[in-house]
Amino acid sequence: MLWWRQSSKANAASCRAISTFLRALLEYNTLKSFPPPPTVDEHTTLIQPTKETIMSDQRVFLPEPETVVSKEDRWANTKAMILADLQKYGVTRFTFDWTLQEGYEWNRIMTTFTLKHWLHAKQQGMFSKLSINPSHTTEVQLEGIIARWIRGRATEIRSGRNDPKKRRVVENNKKKRALFKYRRDSAKRHLDASWTELITDADCCSETEYEPDQIRYEKIGLVWRSEQYSAFLHSIDRLSFKYKAQLHGNRLAAQRFDQCRIPGSKYNHKAAVCCGLPQNCYDPVWFNSLDIDKRAKLKAHPPSELMNTLATQVKKKLNES
Repeated sequence: MLWWRQSSKANAASCRAISTFLRALLEYNTLKSFPPPPTVDEHTTLIQPTKETIMSDQRVFLPEPETVVSKEDRWANTKAMILADLQKYGVTRFTFDWTLQEGYEWNRIMTTFTLKHWLHAKQQGMFSKLSINPSHTTEVQLEGIIARWIRGRATEIRSGRNDPKKRRVVENNKKKRALFKYRRDSAKRHLDASWTELITDADCCSETEYEPDQIRYEKIGLVWRSEQYSAFLHSIDRLSFKYKAQLHGNRLAAQRFDQCRIPGSKYNHKAAVCCGLPQNCYDPVWFNSLDIDKRAKLKAHPPSELMNTLATQVKKKLNES
């Protein structure tokens, strides 16, 4: 309870640094689960050293190899050191007891190892870009931050908020809304006001096979969207890239999410359909397969020349120097 009362605010630099450190050691991202808690056997084989014993044993901290130059290398070296340290006490993997069971020493010991290795990493400059208040880096303060972080993640796991499938759905929806915003902003910037009849909702955008450790993401096709409508939206993406590149250069423009999507072979047959568009925005085979009730709900407008008109505007903008 003392740790809880004396912990820094959750948005403090020290809290962000601890959170980053723990997520890296646990190899966690938003689309993965946290590693499972220790088994009964792991609890049984755990040697239970005192905090003083763990903190005073600095043998694991060998001089950093000269070859360690990148951020990835430094994180890999940090993970290797903490695993080597843990193995001396009968622990073969870095995790926490998310069940928060009373009477077990696992989380206390893992908290101390986290504290020890975080302080070493900070000393090596791994958090130098964060303005960490020195008064927030006492052992008591840091133990409190770690304890609060463990409790928070344990609550997420119990509630199911940490479920990878749910997180993937949430992340995909966020990406689709971001893509819609890029297209809407680009159309508003470069085209006449009639574009609002074609880019009406995030459902006009396809989903993305998003994996956080990748740099290119496959598009997930929409069965209801016509080739002409898809081509129009993709031309908006090229217009968006040109504008971004003129402002910040090609490299930064190419790193934006909407520019990292590549053609894919998958289709989501259950994806939401954007209603109220001109009929030629819909795939003709798909449209003709709808019964009377579904067509009424779709509220499609008659075929329009608007896409051709706007496509001409986009082409002109793309050809401008």
